[in-house]
Amino acid sequence: MPAIPSGQFTPRDVARVICRHFRLMAAIFFSVVLLTLLVIALYPRGYTSEAKLFLRVGRESVALDPTATTGQTIMLQKTQVDEVNSALQVLTSQEVLQRVVERVGAQQIVSDTPQAPAGASGPPAKKQLLWVQKLSEAKSWFMSQATGVLAKLQLMDPGTLEDVAIRKLASKVQAYAPKDSTVFTVSYTSGSPQLAHDVVDAVTNEFLAAHLRVNRTDGSQKFFAQQVESLKKDLAAAETALRDRKNEFQISTIDTRRNVLAEQQKDIELQLQSTQRELAYTDAQIADLAQAIQQLKPEIVTNRVAGFANEASDLMREKLYELEIQESKLKSQYQAGHPLLAQVEQQRKQAEEIVKKMPTERTQTTAELNSTQRTLELDLLQAKAHREALLARQVASQKQEADLNIQLKELNDHDAQLQQLERTVQLLDGKYRMHFEKLEEARVNEELGRDGIQNIKVAQAATLVTKPTSPKKPIVLALGLLAAVAGAVTVPFIAEILDGTLRTTRQVETELGLPVLMSFAQQHKRRRKPQKSQAAGGKKTVRGIDWEDDDLEGNYRSLACELLYNSIRASGDLQSKAVGIVGCDTTNIRSQVAEELALQAAHWGSEPVLLIDADEQRRQVANRFGLNGSPGWREVLAGVADAETCVHAANGGRLAVMTPGAEDSLLADVGHVPLGRGQLDELKNRYGLVVVDLPSPCQIDARAAGDWLDEAVLVVEAERTRTESAKRAKALLERAGIRVTGVVLANRREYVPRWLYNRI
Repeated sequence: MPAIPSGQFTPRDVARVICRHFRLMAAIFFSVVLLTLLVIALYPRGYTSEAKLFLRVGRESVALDPTATTGQTIMLQKTQVDEVNSALQVLTSQEVLQRVVERVGAQQIVSDTPQAPAGASGPPAKKQLLWVQKLSEAKSWFMSQATGVLAKLQLMDPGTLEDVAIRKLASKVQAYAPKDSTVFTVSYTSGSPQLAHDVVDAVTNEFLAAHLRVNRTDGSQKFFAQQVESLKKDLAAAETALRDRKNEFQISTIDTRRNVLAEQQKDIELQLQSTQRELAYTDAQIADLAQAIQQLKPEIVTNRVAGFANEASDLMREKLYELEIQESKLKSQYQAGHPLLAQVEQQRKQAEEIVKKMPTERTQTTAELNSTQRTLELDLLQAKAHREALLARQVASQKQEADLNIQLKELNDHDAQLQQLERTVQLLDGKYRMHFEKLEEARVNEELGRDGIQNIKVAQAATLVTKPTSPKKPIVLALGLLAAVAGAVTVPFIAEILDGTLRTTRQVETELGLPVLMSFAQQHKRRRKPQKSQAAGGKKTVRGIDWEDDDLEGNYRSLACELLYNSIRASGDLQSKAVGIVGCDTTNIRSQVAEELALQAAHWGSEPVLLIDADEQRRQVANRFGLNGSPGWREVLAGVADAETCVHAANGGRLAVMTPGAEDSLLADVGHVPLGRGQLDELKNRYGLVVVDLPSPCQIDARAAGDWLDEAVLVVEAERTRTESAKRAKALLERAGIRVTGVVLANRREYVPRWLYNRI
């Protein structure tokens, strides 16, 4: 159960908690502040070195590697964010960190021994450096020992020194780039500014080398050189084959040859059409002449036909002569086998065959003929000769046309072969040109890589900063002050909640369910020396204790009056009452309350008061009144002593005191005797109020106190009596048949000043 009920939590409770634990709050606050200052003073200093790299659009961004563009490619959209992320991945790669470890040294990275800053000098800096160095050495020794033990137990696999250094670099090297920026920062924090500078410088240089290496393809120049040489040989062989085939076919160009043949074919077709028309006309003319000549003498006709045949032979010879002249001209202009020359030669040969078939002898007629008949016969012979010539020309043209068709077929075959060879030459020429261009690109790429030219530039080299970056003193101090304030505020409330003691009147009434009959604050008492005197009747008379606080006496007086008032009968007569004062534990305040209550009741009451010390073990009342060793309560209960003789007068005879009994064992030979209940009743009737200082509830004899005591008052000492103890004491008293009427809250501490208490 919480110490302060949450439903009744008031500002006064807050003020009380703060005032009560003010020293604790101050101690916590100053302790945390002091600890913060010690942390700031003794925490190992960290020095940070930074380098900035600028990534610009370069050949790595706008072009692919030559080996990747030898065929059909697809252009990929690559943003600056992708380039920056790729560069950061390369920067923090295992290979780069391993090369950094090899360059800087694994032992230096793992030990991280701080070195004196370049600008630090003087005894304070050396002293501070000595503390930090010792702390670092102690930490390294402890970690090495712990690692060795765990490794022997196979609970840890630390690896080699290089592995530890690489893992440390991977965790401490920071590489980042702001959003929408191509400038990224590399930083490293170490106990030495020089070590931090060396690590960042090594990371930067190794990253530049790695970035240049991953963006360059080794062996591309050699590969393209081999390909260019091979393609050059293949292209030369293909061009030679094309040239030889053209020489074999005696063709300069296919199109020129095809055009010549087409023109020749067109001329032949026109000649055939003209020859056919002339043949039709000649046939009609011959028919007409033959019909007219039938009326004339046949012998004359025969002689005249021979004459006309001689004239036709002369005409064919003239034609042959013309063809021979034309052939000689073409031979002077063209080589053997030229199409025009071959055509003329073929026409010449056909003309020679026609001439050979004609008669070589000429016949002349001696007879005189009719002029009309002679003319007709001459026309007929000319027409027939002309018809024979036309037929011969038609046959020659048809033969020429057939030869031209054969030549066209051969030309098409030659064209297909030449086109195949030309395509091969073109393909090889394209490949040769492409590989030659890639060879040049590979050469340029190789030269750029050899000279270290790339698209990443060092915008800021590794810095050497002698001012430590950690710990951040303002932040640590602010956090320390915040923790000090928070601890100083929260810890007292937590302590108050966890405190199981009874502290306030309201808390006592809430927890125990009993009214608080009296509550007084803790007092600084001054004891007066007890004064002894002989009273009448030979009884001892003792003086009690005076308290400096009149309010305390008033509280006791009020409690005594209340107890005495409750003992008055309904008829108005005073009824004797026995009240037991019971403490929850072994506190001494119980006896003080019983003593002061009896004194105040005897001083202000009209009836005598009896104070009985029933605590045989502690004997606080007896010791204070100087009555140790005399018979008392125990002897009266055993019936071996007269109650009258065990009572000692005090305070002018209005107060009587009874001791717990003799310290030596007077009941050893008595054995078990009945309780002196009768004497107790008589003793109770002689006094208006009997105050019994009872021991702890677990030591109370229920036979003696159960029925004889009218009520009991539970004494609770503030901030010392626990709630569980008070509840257990109440339960034990009720179980023994003793009615608990209220609680006395003693030594209540007022922490809140009176002026503040009245204002809240």
